[in-house]
Amino acid sequence: MTLLDNFITYKFTKEYGLRMGNIQEPFSMDLLNSFKDLSMMNWAQVVNVLAPGHHIGMMGTFENRQWLVHGGLFFQRSMNSGQKATWEANYAKGVNEGFSTTARAVWMPQNEEKTRGLHIGVAGSYRTPKTDVSDEGKNVVRYSQSANTVNKIRFIDTGLITEVDNSWLAGAELSVYDGPFKFQAEYMHNWVNRKGSLVTEKFSGFYAQAFYLLFGGQ
Repeated sequence: MTLLDNFITYKFTKEYGLRMGNIQEPFSMDLLNSFKDLSMMNWAQVVNVLAPGHHIGMMGTFENRQWLVHGGLFFQRSMNSGQKATWEANYAKGVNEGFSTTARAVWMPQNEEKTRGLHIGVAGSYRTPKTDVSDEGKNVVRYSQSANTVNKIRFIDTGLITEVDNSWLAGAELSVYDGPFKFQAEYMHNWVNRKGSLVTEKFSGFYAQAFYLLFGGQ
């Protein structure tokens, strides 16, 4: 069993705070939603594959009626038994555990009508290889994820990308809602910078979703 969202938050003021523990890196509107609150059965594949998810770390928070800004420093995942064995094997070899710095800003202009709104967000992350990816060697990353919680076939899998120096991840978010209608979309782009003269690997993707509640509601 892995404990997710296991953290403490200290509020300096009503708007500023500090959060520490096993937390979601601030990246991707869809992934930051609770799984039980998703509009679709699963997250989009680009979210499953590229968005970082839960890691142990700390981040500063700023939140008010129109703005949400989060940024922090993150390290390893809260690992299951298989990841723990890989991490321990790398640790025994003297491999650095890796880190990431991730930040996200969201603007939601307020109006008098609570049934209508707009969400615009951007996020970015600088990442070094983590030691829980593989015990085949250091400086390795891999982008792989099964399609959903029912079908475990991995339709997307880059395999092990070796000799990685660092990677950059960028994302953009847009959502609008009006009564029973909602539209939501995200775009993500990833650059994997490799050592020496090795070519930079690039991965990108997007999703777009629209919803309508047939029997009313908001």
